[in-house]
Amino acid sequence: MKKKLPPDPEEQNNERAAAAFRTLESFANDYGESWYGKSKKLQSELYAQNLSDLLCDFGHLCDRKGISLAVRLSAAQFHYIEETGHKGKQFADAMPPLPSVKAANALAAAIAKWRKAADGDSDDAEHDAGFELAEEAQSFLVAIATGRGE
Repeated sequence: MKKKLPPDPEEQNNERAAAAFRTLESFANDYGESWYGKSKKLQSELYAQNLSDLLCDFGHLCDRKGISLAVRLSAAQFHYIEETGHKGKQFADAMPPLPSVKAANALAAAIAKWRKAADGDSDDAEHDAGFELAEEAQSFLVAIATGRGE
């Protein structure tokens, strides 16, 4: 039975999933336990175990680089929501109520618009700074909505 996948509005999610799989596979080969030659059930368990270990190690990397993993995961949640046409289920347990998502997106759009108007014109560095600020605002509202403030 084929799994029903969420929508793929940009038609890039197969490539994204393949890139993530290659990363997980490389990690498993270097530090975890490879799933090759294992039963389907054990393969599934090893995928999950290696993914947990990899995410943990990303936490160690974030400690060393001064990055908030929680904020990046919140940003990833918003990217995933957009990349699945708001129908993906991977963050269903962590997702804030829909009005909070709408509020976060509205705030992000307002900040980006304000940045552009305040600067008069926009070069790439200003655009990137405005986008980062908008993502941080989204993550902040998600943290408030879910009670996970940092």
